[in-house]
Amino acid sequence: MTSGADNAWVEHRAEDGTSVLYLSGAWQLGITAPAFIERLHVALPVDWVLIGLVKAPVFAAFIALIACRMGMIVSRDARSVGVNTTSTVVQSIVWVIVLDAAFAVAFQHLGI
Repeated sequence: MTSGADNAWVEHRAEDGTSVLYLSGAWQLGITAPAFIERLHVALPVDWVLIGLVKAPVFAAFIALIACRMGMIVSRDARSVGVNTTSTVVQSIVWVIVLDAAFAVAFQHLGI
């Protein structure tokens, strides 16, 4: 199904998440590495990847801040842990939605 050149390409890109996508396409659909790369560039513009790389650390920082804050106020009983964990998850989801909306407005304003 895949040639030695295709396997070398997969080994070279092993740390990249696209290799998982390539392997799935190669094994299940018989797609070669050049065809995969060409289709990837058509389906996934580089701008979208860069935007995701900008947004992800911001989301992670907000989630970490919320989790640390909620972890500091938890008391020593199981009920408090459960309540604060649930609150942390809900607050994190809400803030990710709010931040994503803010990014969308900012990117729209910047024409990105």
